[in-house]
Amino acid sequence: MARELVRAVLAIAWLPLPALWASGQVLSGQVAEQLERSAEAAYKYQRTAKLRLHPGLAELLALPRWPCFWGEEYTSDLTEGRGDGGYGYRTCGLRQWGRPAGGVAADGAAATAAADPCIVYSFGSDGDYEFERAVVRQRGSRCEIHVFDLHEDKGLDSAFDDLGMEVNVHYHRMAILDHDGMEAVQLWPHAQPTRVYASTLPSIMEILGHSHISVLKIDIEGHEHRVFAHLAERGWPVVPGQVYMEVHAEPDYPAYTGAHVRRMVESLERAGLRLFHAERPWTWCQTSCLQLSFIHQHWRPEQALYTPTPGPPWLTQAYGVHIEYYAVAYNYLANGSAGDPNHAFPWRQNVYLLHDRPPLVNRGAHFSLIWYGQNTGSVPLLRGCCFFEQVGNATDEWMLTHQLWGPTSKFWDEKAANAGPENMQGDVQANTMFVMYLEFLAPTGQSGIRVSHWQLRTRAGLSIGKPADVTVRIARSADSEWAHRE
Repeated sequence: MARELVRAVLAIAWLPLPALWASGQVLSGQVAEQLERSAEAAYKYQRTAKLRLHPGLAELLALPRWPCFWGEEYTSDLTEGRGDGGYGYRTCGLRQWGRPAGGVAADGAAATAAADPCIVYSFGSDGDYEFERAVVRQRGSRCEIHVFDLHEDKGLDSAFDDLGMEVNVHYHRMAILDHDGMEAVQLWPHAQPTRVYASTLPSIMEILGHSHISVLKIDIEGHEHRVFAHLAERGWPVVPGQVYMEVHAEPDYPAYTGAHVRRMVESLERAGLRLFHAERPWTWCQTSCLQLSFIHQHWRPEQALYTPTPGPPWLTQAYGVHIEYYAVAYNYLANGSAGDPNHAFPWRQNVYLLHDRPPLVNRGAHFSLIWYGQNTGSVPLLRGCCFFEQVGNATDEWMLTHQLWGPTSKFWDEKAANAGPENMQGDVQANTMFVMYLEFLAPTGQSGIRVSHWQLRTRAGLSIGKPADVTVRIARSADSEWAHRE
């Protein structure tokens, strides 16, 4: 009883419970000294690191921690007594994963549910199998480990030879993203995009025939934001018992701001996961990365399946927009649009489609339009979250060549515009207005009034709001149409 009380007090105080003590093992003096040196080096680095962490990530270091009642452990070389501090993740109850049925549950009752196999998904090892080795050291072949990456296995076959243990490790040359199919992915901040085949987490589970995930480890250079946004929009197939990740943000990963980090953490919390550890990497990405460890709030060693909260996914309910597509500004460019010949190109025409005639453009003309919209949802529309796509009858040869949108205040900021179009973008807060700029190539088919429908969608394909219409008159020819213009 006294020992259980001490364990609870230590956990509530957010202090990592020494895993070797928790397992009943005795530390030798030499190993204890090595662990102490490593712990002291890690402690001093976290306390005194000179490089300034991005504010959006620094917020996480100040968040409350969920207590790990089962004993925290490193998955770096520190657990092997090498004394270097290492680069790894904190686990919770690693030695007890998949505990056989019949043990004692947290409330003192006998655990009667049959133990399911331990399933580990590891995305983005890049040839460093330290995490996988830590799992094998503690669980042997009892955990089925699946490693996913975009290149050859980089020595996976021999990575566990020195452990002298039977392993159950499988390699898959596959990427995880927010949709299924080919995509050009930037694997590193300054690398050229590489075309890869990507799958969603539900699709990967279906391919491998898994009904649960014990642990999801993910380090995919910023794309974790897209993966967890997809799950918040489309729903989790199941919730992993624990999630370990490296989260990335500005300045090294400029596509993702502090708002993206907060959105991702909230999506995990809404799935029932709780942050129990956050730590800065030691040797790289020191200003733009954090290593985070989450555990399900109802985690038990003998339990494998954690079902999502019933009902529609969070972001499906939270998103909403209204686009005023009747009042639109058309911008005629100088490469074929049938604009008024008395105007110099480019020139702008404001049109209210319920009263004014649709604007006139030549076949295949290059023109742009500006819509105004309002975020009617309960959450911000984050920069880069969404894009316009043609929907409905898409047989016309319309082509959307460029799109840009952002909050009204920032979109019309002269300094932001002069600094480059990307600076006009930004998060659109709930209940605020935003501006959309879209460039088109008109269809080359028959003349007359042509209408196409465009939908704001997330990267994962979730439709937001109602479709908006683009309406134009296609000229018979550049010369004759103007001769007969009303």
